[in-house]
Amino acid sequence: MGFFDLFKNKNSNPGNSTGNNKNEITHLQERIYPNTPGIMKLLTKETPRQILEADFPRHEWPISGGWGYTKKDAVVLEVDNEGDGVDLEYKFLQYRTFEECIIFRPRGRQLAGLRFETLRQSLVAGENGKHYDCVTQRVHAFMERDFEFLKRDMETHKANDDIEGIMRNLELAESKRISFEITGWFDISKFY
Repeated sequence: MGFFDLFKNKNSNPGNSTGNNKNEITHLQERIYPNTPGIMKLLTKETPRQILEADFPRHEWPISGGWGYTKKDAVVLEVDNEGDGVDLEYKFLQYRTFEECIIFRPRGRQLAGLRFETLRQSLVAGENGKHYDCVTQRVHAFMERDFEFLKRDMETHKANDDIEGIMRNLELAESKRISFEITGWFDISKFY
């Protein structure tokens, strides 16, 4: 499979955009996570379930709805108990972020070493008796080339018991770390 085959049937920028329209530019800016090297929220023709099943076939994706960036675009959890629902929320956020930071990124601009930290989670009442869970996490990652360099450098310092080298590596890692917040909206009405 070639690089461009990754994007076959995945339309992350639908329509014929000229880039001259002020509304198009504003819309594009709204899709980019702040403080990142251009990491964009997904906008696809296929459903999240179709994309996740194709890219991660070993996992089950009992979901419908959207990508979960807003309440209006919430991911509908098709499970019937809270335990499975919460696990699915966290799994979905991780794999949506893998799509954004790895699969939908051009070669050489992908992120690696992703870690997730949950910041808040809240229950939100919706219209017509619907219930939503809103989860916010902080993602920590590195540009892939930085991650590979830091990993090799750390292995060398550890093999030589080089404490000063390890400390320099940790300082460099801190300066190269990319951190940003993600939010996921989930319709949990089926089990709440």
